[in-house]
Amino acid sequence: MKLLLGLLSLSLLQGGDTNSTWPPEFGTLRFTFEFRTRLEARTGVGFGINPDLENPLFRTRIGAEYKPVHWLKLSAMGQDSRAPLYGTPAPTSARDTMDLHEGYLEFFPDDTVGFGASVGRRMVAYGEGRLIGIPQWGNTSRTYDEAQLYYRLPRARFEVLMLSIVKILPDEFNRPELGDRLWGTYDSFRGLIPKGLAEFYLLRREQNRPGGFTGDGTLGVTTFGGRATGPLPDRFKYTLETAGQAGHVGPQSQRGYAWFSNLSRPVALGRPVDLSIEYKYASGSENPKGRRNGTFDQLYAADHDKFGHEDLFGWRNIHNVQSLDTIHLYKGLALNV
Repeated sequence: MKLLLGLLSLSLLQGGDTNSTWPPEFGTLRFTFEFRTRLEARTGVGFGINPDLENPLFRTRIGAEYKPVHWLKLSAMGQDSRAPLYGTPAPTSARDTMDLHEGYLEFFPDDTVGFGASVGRRMVAYGEGRLIGIPQWGNTSRTYDEAQLYYRLPRARFEVLMLSIVKILPDEFNRPELGDRLWGTYDSFRGLIPKGLAEFYLLRREQNRPGGFTGDGTLGVTTFGGRATGPLPDRFKYTLETAGQAGHVGPQSQRGYAWFSNLSRPVALGRPVDLSIEYKYASGSENPKGRRNGTFDQLYAADHDKFGHEDLFGWRNIHNVQSLDTIHLYKGLALNV
């Protein structure tokens, strides 16, 4: 509070000098606040650890970002998630008393060329979040303890990373479980395809029993693949993503693969409409007790908006063609069909 009062006094002393920056001696300081509430009623679901949920949900976030110099950014965010009318203690998907949701250092955050790095606890998403994402629809969301090292060129970014998903402990300090971790490389290139973005990744996920693996032995899955997105003539836009997997799931060998493709175009039909059609495929296992596991492991996906807001299933054991269209009724109001 004393710091805030001091900064406020400094701002008042500057008067109407519009050429000065605030605060001049202390770099840039930014605060964030978010409050969200919604009613969720999901009952009669016969699977999952805590399938039923029927009560209002509240989520509050308070954060700060500080850049003392151009090459360093410090960021922190607390998150408090509540489900007050659940009755018995709500599951970790709905309740987590105030905890550190983000707290990280980022080096050279604004440079366009050269090395950069990030370390700490952070919400992380790659591509469209089909393999690594932050499902914001959830009341507790998701965060990772991470370390990233990257090198940027004007039209390319090369990155090595290690992530460990943070386990929710509603009444304790949340901590990562390093027995459930992912490491590898995720690289992106602009201009490799005309006016588009191409991404390639090689990721290794490892999980032991303390990390949540429930079968015999351990899990070790290597995922390799890529994603491409960009414009086409006549206002069309496309997205393609494909991935393959090898490794082991306990005593079984892992062989999985997945595909996604989308074609979209805006049109005017009285109101602006975004039309899209997409095809999704991801392998499954015909014999779950066989020597080979064929179910694609979607890693840490954020699928909620990818499956029409029905994310009780994901990018695995699926073969589907569908159209997802958005009608813009008024500014700030849209209808998804």
